[in-house]
Amino acid sequence: MNTSSLNRIGGIAAILGILLLFGGYAIPALLGIGMLLMALFYYALDKSLGSSPLGLAAVGSTVVGGIGALFTGTDPSTLFNIFNVLAFMLPALLAGLAARGKAGFPRFLPIFGIIGGALGIVNAIVNISGGGDWTNLSSPTLTLLSNLTYYPALLLVLVWLVWGGVLLLRDKGAAQSAPA
Repeated sequence: MNTSSLNRIGGIAAILGILLLFGGYAIPALLGIGMLLMALFYYALDKSLGSSPLGLAAVGSTVVGGIGALFTGTDPSTLFNIFNVLAFMLPALLAGLAARGKAGFPRFLPIFGIIGGALGIVNAIVNISGGGDWTNLSSPTLTLLSNLTYYPALLLVLVWLVWGGVLLLRDKGAAQSAPA
């Protein structure tokens, strides 16, 4: 499979994965399937940027989190927070670090992934320390901190995924290696 085809498949996977994540509220299995599609996006992104350990870690983390999400569903719990971070937030951070400074890649896009992923990890730590159920945290301060980290993290990671997906779809988001 050539790089152009893989990039387009990865771009489609990112956009479709986002749609399935939102559909996961109606049908919980869609959440895990959407996260597994994100793994395809991260794989295509890693290959298009020149394979790196951070990119491969993002793919592996997404696969583990997506498979876990298939079994845990959307019930707010500590396990759900862990799989959500593994499949959605940590890969954005890792892939953002891998994409930072790559030729042909927009300068600000990796920053969205890095900051969104880091805020998402902080959000999961807050939720887990409050009992795992973000709908019923143990203190109002934790609830405030959870909300202040979740919404910016979600928005930044969604921007990262949509913009990255569009770049891959257009096959302009990656530095193409010229044959020798």
